[in-house]
Amino acid sequence: TIQKQNITETCIMVGDGYTDLEAFKDKACTHFIGFGIHTQRDIIKKEAKHFAQTMDEFNHILNALITK
Repeated sequence: TIQKQNITETCIMVGDGYTDLEAFKDKACTHFIGFGIHTQRDIIKKEAKHFAQTMDEFNHILNALITK
């Protein structure tokens, strides 16, 4: 994974499926944004720290993560 390669930069995953969330949980990236614009899965809404239902929400979350 990225963490095992000692890459310390911010990495943001965006996904709407459970396999996307699993990759994040396996430390593939530092942040995960659940993407519910086209389809919404309850497990993603429940377990993702960030979840966007509109592009405005997505842009707001993304900007907040980038500027941390």
